[in-house]
Amino acid sequence: MKSTVALAFFVLFATTLVVGAEPPYDIPKLDNITIDGKGDDWGERGFRVAAFINTDAPANRTTPGSVLRIGWDKDGLLALITVADDNIIEGDKRIFDGASVEMLCAVDTGSPDLYYTGITPGLDPKHPNLRQQFIDLRNTPRLKKLDVDVVAQPRAGGYNVELRLPWANLGMTAAEGKLTAFTLWFNSKDTPETTRTRSIWSPYQWSYDSNKLHRLRLSREASNPVALAVSADYYRLHHMRVEINSGSELAGKTVTILEGETALGTCKLATSDGGASTLVEIPLPPYGANYAKLTAKTDDDNVVSFTVPDIQTARAAALTSLAVRPKYYVSDADTFPAIDFELPFAAEDLIGDYQLRVSYYDKNYHLVTKPGKPGRYGAVVEIIGKNGDVTYRFITLYHTAQPVKWDNIKIELNSPLPDALGIDPDVVTAQSKQLNTYLRIYVTRQLADSEKSSIIFAGLQETKTGATKQDTITNPREMNTAWWFGLKKKLALLEHKYRVFLPHNYGVDTTQKYPLILFLHGSGQRGDNLATAQQYGPQHYLATHQELPFITVVPQCPLDQWWYSEDIIDLLDEILAKYPVDIGRVILTGLSMGGFGTWRTAALHPERFAAIAPICGGGQPLLAPAMKNLPVWVFHGGRDTTVPLARSQEMVDALKKAGGNVKFTIFPEDGHDSWTDTYNTPELYTWFLAQRRGK
Repeated sequence: MKSTVALAFFVLFATTLVVGAEPPYDIPKLDNITIDGKGDDWGERGFRVAAFINTDAPANRTTPGSVLRIGWDKDGLLALITVADDNIIEGDKRIFDGASVEMLCAVDTGSPDLYYTGITPGLDPKHPNLRQQFIDLRNTPRLKKLDVDVVAQPRAGGYNVELRLPWANLGMTAAEGKLTAFTLWFNSKDTPETTRTRSIWSPYQWSYDSNKLHRLRLSREASNPVALAVSADYYRLHHMRVEINSGSELAGKTVTILEGETALGTCKLATSDGGASTLVEIPLPPYGANYAKLTAKTDDDNVVSFTVPDIQTARAAALTSLAVRPKYYVSDADTFPAIDFELPFAAEDLIGDYQLRVSYYDKNYHLVTKPGKPGRYGAVVEIIGKNGDVTYRFITLYHTAQPVKWDNIKIELNSPLPDALGIDPDVVTAQSKQLNTYLRIYVTRQLADSEKSSIIFAGLQETKTGATKQDTITNPREMNTAWWFGLKKKLALLEHKYRVFLPHNYGVDTTQKYPLILFLHGSGQRGDNLATAQQYGPQHYLATHQELPFITVVPQCPLDQWWYSEDIIDLLDEILAKYPVDIGRVILTGLSMGGFGTWRTAALHPERFAAIAPICGGGQPLLAPAMKNLPVWVFHGGRDTTVPLARSQEMVDALKKAGGNVKFTIFPEDGHDSWTDTYNTPELYTWFLAQRRGK
């Protein structure tokens, strides 16, 4: 079994430089800058950025007039952001939901030390004070607590935000020639009811990855101003679309996209919303290659370099959505079925000429070459791309003792069809024989040609007679996942990716045992970038409350998977073997998909946890009695339309009926995001500390 671990202390210090691919922008040293929000002492100094990309409507330029200036002094990175916003409406609960400025900062691209800061100007009558938020993604131990010196001031048609980001945040000292990395977004909204729009100066639209920030070099002089803003992405992996915005002074100019000296596409900038914009389509790079560096150049030599998403990563993500299918899932044949992509030509477009290597296993995990006894079999499919990369698919098959006479199955439709179909019930009754014939043909074909059937049949065959509803492994799909977990572990195909946050006093007393919080993120944070998994969670509150002694573990679920209880328990065992955890004080919590994972894991393994805190999730009420001795604090938003409040309510009711120890907090104004309020609740951590298994 493999594991990928990132480690962080809450109080942190130095790091190393990793050189990224983007050429750096030179930013000048500025003396005598007072952070007062006015910006008068900047004059015309600073590296100037005057064009941005609107990520919510890329073809529309950000309101003209917004300008970013950047410089540096011995104490920090200096920025003056002049935001054009004639109607300042700030977000209520989340900083980025309204007028605000957001930044990511790192030592350099590729650095493990990265942090986020969000700032509202405090100029909305409803929110009269400047607000700040930090997300600490730094890995290096013992860096100082995150800080920013910032002032906002109103101005005609918008506002200024002036700030100094201390070098101490990244353990750096300033000197000419040194590098740092930076990206900026600013947000606005037209009315309290509308959603915010986001404008960016960034090589990528959004990523908690230091490789995807702009590189800045501390200098005496500034690079030429940025007059063009460029954003590129793949369109259905067929071609690349390059969006370009500029000021109105460049309207009518021709823009050419170049790789080195090779022109890939050209188009004219057209007047758009007070500025100018255009869309250029260029071909994809050859298979196995990426564009090293692209530039957008106007016919009067305005030039901007930009990076593009790694097409191999995009192709790998697209590959996960392509079905790999056997010729059949359920059969009495004396050989295993042939297996290939359902759309081989689509797979070739993504990974080139490929090979499939298939291994078959019986239900006892024995490698076999042909089916024997009736029951479950598993096909492990290795997909080998043209460049040698290997990915896996796992397919459940079911072998029958003899041919199944599907035509003899009697299926009758006795229920009326849904009213939404607009079909007269009397007609349904009169045509019931024809409908039942169709239903039998459709259902029996699906039974023979669906992996769901092989999973269900295998689970039913392996279920013991008399198993109760409360048994942990009576659901065929749960049984199937458990079976595959065992095989993957045997074949060393399991990989735990996680980051560990350690309390500030960690290691001072070598005999001390620490309480553990295991946090499960939501579906939107799945993937292979641990920074994405850290976007939300209790670690952010703990970073600013150093008196709390928790070790916090933030694992990441793969892109195409869900939280599975046995995998979580396996990860927990790995953590307990590596870190001095008090095994009687293990807390499990998660949000949305992670809330579902929290409920399921606790129901199947209640003996492993001191308490759980599921947020905006749901579970199986029939399994609630298994958790009756486990302290549970449930959270949900009253206006959640993604996971209905009823999913938490039914679990709370079932626990109460079973005599459980359960608390339920509803945030009446919250939608699906009830985790922000939850993890900013101080009483939650007091409650965590009070829990001990068996107490």
